[in-house]
Amino acid sequence: MATLPTQFDKALSAVEPDHDATHARDVHAQVSDVLEGDERLRGLGVVPLLIGSYKRHVSIKRVKDVDVFARLTKADGSLRPGAILDHVAETLDTAFPGNVERQHRSVKVDFPDYDLSVDVVIARPCGNHWEIPQRIEEDGRARWIETNPTRMTELTTEANKSFLLYDDDEESGVYVPIVKLVRQVRRTWVDDLPGGYYFEVLTYHAFQMLQPAERTVAAYLTCILRWIADTLPEYVYEGPVDPTLPTKTIKTKATAEQIEAAAE
Repeated sequence: MATLPTQFDKALSAVEPDHDATHARDVHAQVSDVLEGDERLRGLGVVPLLIGSYKRHVSIKRVKDVDVFARLTKADGSLRPGAILDHVAETLDTAFPGNVERQHRSVKVDFPDYDLSVDVVIARPCGNHWEIPQRIEEDGRARWIETNPTRMTELTTEANKSFLLYDDDEESGVYVPIVKLVRQVRRTWVDDLPGGYYFEVLTYHAFQMLQPAERTVAAYLTCILRWIADTLPEYVYEGPVDPTLPTKTIKTKATAEQIEAAAE
C-alpha cells in the first residue's frame, strides 16, 4: 500500500486551525470575563472552562464555534435550567448587545469580526460529573441531564499517549492526527449529519477495539475508516456508547438514511 508520507504531512498541516486558534482563545476569555463578573453567577460559584474539539486539540480549519462550559460549582437541586439560561442570556446580551441568542440548552454569542461564535453551556454538579440543560421534546421544557465533557478531554490525551507513530527513532501520538483526518473526511464526504463529534467518538471506539500499531498515518487512517464504515450501520437506531458515561449512548439528529449514506 502506498503510504504517501509527504501528502499526509501536507494534509495534516492544511487542516490546522491556524489563526482560528488565536481567535478561539480570545473569545473564550471575553465571555469568561463577563460570566465571572456577574454577581449572581459568582454566588453560584461559576468556573468557565473551555471544552469541545478545540480544547481536545482535534479541531480542524475552520473553527466556527467554541464551547464554554460554565460550571456552577455551588448550584443545588433548586436551580431551574430555564431560569438560569435566561439570566445568562441577559448578562451576555448586556456585554455583547445584538449578538446573543438564547438556545434550548445553551446561550450563543456571535463574534462577527472573527466569523466565530461561542456556545455557553451551563452546568451544575452531579456526583463526580455534571448536569446540563436539555429540552424535552414532549413538553418543550428544559430538564437537567448528565454529561461529562471534561472526561473526553482526558480520554483524548490518554489515547494520544497510547497510540504512537515512530519516525526516524522519534515517537509521537497518532490518535489526535487521525481524529483530525477523520473529521476532515466526514466534512468532505458526509452531508451534514452525523456530525463531527459523532465521528470522533467512533474513532475513539475504533482505536480501543482494534488497538492498532501501524507504521504510517496512511495505514492508521485506512484501518480506522474501514472500522467506522463497517460499524456505522449498527447505529441506525441507537448511537455508540458515550465513552464519558458508559451507561449512555451518543445522540444524533441524523436519520437512518443519513447514517447508512455516511457508511457507504
